[in-house]
Amino acid sequence: MVCSLEIDCQHQGVPSGPVKKRTHNTTIYDIANRVGVSPSTVSRVLSGASHSVSAQVRDRVQKAAWDMNYIPNAQARYLKTRNNPSIGILVPSIENPFYPSIVCGAADIAAERGYFIYLINCNRDYVRIDQQVQSLLELNVKGIISVYLDTLTPSLKNFVVRGGKLVSLSGYSFYFDGAYNLQTDKTEEAKIAMRHLLGLGHRRIAIFMDEMNCNVRFDKVEGYRQTLQEAGIPVREEYIYVYGRDCGERDSLDWKDVEEGDTFVDRLLERTPEVTAILCMNDIIALGVCAALRARGYRVPEDYSVMGFDNAFFSNYCNPTITTVALERCKWGRALMEYLLDVIENPAPPLPSGPAPGTLLPPVYLIERESTGAPRA
Repeated sequence: MVCSLEIDCQHQGVPSGPVKKRTHNTTIYDIANRVGVSPSTVSRVLSGASHSVSAQVRDRVQKAAWDMNYIPNAQARYLKTRNNPSIGILVPSIENPFYPSIVCGAADIAAERGYFIYLINCNRDYVRIDQQVQSLLELNVKGIISVYLDTLTPSLKNFVVRGGKLVSLSGYSFYFDGAYNLQTDKTEEAKIAMRHLLGLGHRRIAIFMDEMNCNVRFDKVEGYRQTLQEAGIPVREEYIYVYGRDCGERDSLDWKDVEEGDTFVDRLLERTPEVTAILCMNDIIALGVCAALRARGYRVPEDYSVMGFDNAFFSNYCNPTITTVALERCKWGRALMEYLLDVIENPAPPLPSGPAPGTLLPPVYLIERESTGAPRA
């Protein structure tokens, strides 16, 4: 079945009518042949150049472009003019709901200010990052935002050395030379969570972490340690569970954080069943832990309290609802993009570290829900 779609395009300055089926890549030469003008005239009209073209010719060219379903080759234009109003965003995992919300906020600001985004999902594969960033360099992007990545790959370094604007969001223990570094206190985030559990009366608290391959995870473990020490409670190393070291191994590309919860729980019940509370690296793992405990006949929070980080979209809708350390992810994304675009449009010297989080990024906060309570007797 062949369908035509009527759309109102008058407000966009193009004719209204059925969308044309595209049979081949229409060029300015095709349009020039139909209208009977030179390709340079077509180019001037379609690019909005200031060269004088009569209103009659302009209308004919625009109508022919619409009728022939002409689509400009933006990439070729960017390469020719070396002016690509685009921003690259590097994130570790688009499957983790933390990152899409950051990207959505950033994309909103980019659109408002006339920029586009290229999204790179790298799974902390720094060879892939290097390859993808090289592509961004070839496209002459205006800037790059890096979210919780720790390695300045050769292509990223080249981007910075050439004067590219790189905004890096990281923990306090890490920054990129030559970049605009915005640092968040992941140690304090862990302390907020631990103070909540200690306040409920827990003293035997485990922490579940994914592979220790980034600074923000080290910072969270450090916050866990410091809070126990400040409370006069010995740090028991057997309560610190790291995926791939203490249990499990990632043997497939589609492995999900939520699946780690099942493996973590098996190991905890075997090694340290006396634990009464579990602090998870994020809400995804916390969700898996709650499901694994329930499947083994345990109750949350009556038998084990469980909490996470990030306030994922499902955290207030699962059973039990998950206690978490929350942050305004969309607002963070908007703030990161605003910061980068301000740097691009009003250049300033690179900073060894950016503003304190409270002056740019909304602060984190505790949300207490059903998954935490007093320790079992």
